[in-house]
Amino acid sequence: CLVESMTEVERVVENLARWTSDAGACFVPLCDPALLAADVHIPYHTADRFHGGTVMITGVTWTWNEESGKQHRNMVAPHIEHMVNMFKKYFDAVELIEYPLGKPKQSPQRKAIIAKSKR
Repeated sequence: CLVESMTEVERVVENLARWTSDAGACFVPLCDPALLAADVHIPYHTADRFHGGTVMITGVTWTWNEESGKQHRNMVAPHIEHMVNMFKKYFDAVELIEYPLGKPKQSPQRKAIIAKSKR
C-alpha cells in the first residue's frame, strides 16, 4: 500500500526476491481490495469492444483519512491472486495464509504471502 503504481509494486516484489537469501523466506502482509470495496469485483476481465484485446484491472488505488486528519493518498492494493502470481516468478513455493488482524479470532482475517524456495 505504500507505493503509487502497479509498476512500483512489481519492483518491490522483484527487490524482495533479490534480497531474500536462497534458504530464506519472504513474508508479505497484503491489503485485500475485496475488503476495501465489497461490491467491486477484482480482478476484472472483459473484452474491449472498441479497441480489441482484453481489459484487466489488477488492483485499486485508495485513500485513507485517519481521524487525526492525516491522509494516506493513492495507496495501491493489488488483487491477491495477482500478487501471488508476481511472487511465483521468483519463488517455487508461494503460500497464501490468513491470520487475525489483532485479537485472536477477530474477523476479518488478514492475508499474507509466504514465499520460499527462491528460483
